[in-house]
Amino acid sequence: LPHADRYVVVYLKKFEGEEAGLFSMIPEIEDIFIRFRAKKVGVDWGAGMDKNILLRDRLGEDTLVEYINTWNQQETVRYNPKAGLYTLNRTKVLTEIFQKVRTSGLQERDPRYTGGISFPRYSESKPFLKDFLNVFTVYNEKTNQTHYEHAPDAPDDTCHSIAVGYLTARLYARTVTPIYVT
Repeated sequence: LPHADRYVVVYLKKFEGEEAGLFSMIPEIEDIFIRFRAKKVGVDWGAGMDKNILLRDRLGEDTLVEYINTWNQQETVRYNPKAGLYTLNRTKVLTEIFQKVRTSGLQERDPRYTGGISFPRYSESKPFLKDFLNVFTVYNEKTNQTHYEHAPDAPDDTCHSIAVGYLTARLYARTVTPIYVT
């Protein structure tokens, strides 16, 4: 978080096709980690568990910050030391990210708007930013709650990557304090 409370995205990459293979993706992630002198890597615990094991072996035990999404916890972020991972209220986290994206351009014109998210040049970011447009809200009358979804053929990967990166940066900078489960 080099710009106070503004989150700056410096690099975006989608691993697709052959690049998404387990053994081709890991060395490239390691190279990116080294090139940008990263300290932590936020990762999805669920489907990415096999990749997480390899990344931990290559980058170090304390480098990975693992997350799992949930819709039914009150806290935005909760840490479970026994499991060694954070659970996220997916709706609250994505709402915060969408709000930061929405207000990013306003702060140059109005000092009341702080924070925000900066992306690389639009020409470089455009294919990734489309993922934000793929997300929509769904209201559940039984639970009286709203959550985010996307169509199966319309990825939302960038939204989650940004959310996990943002939270990892905030945890590392100690600007967010998770609730601890005992």
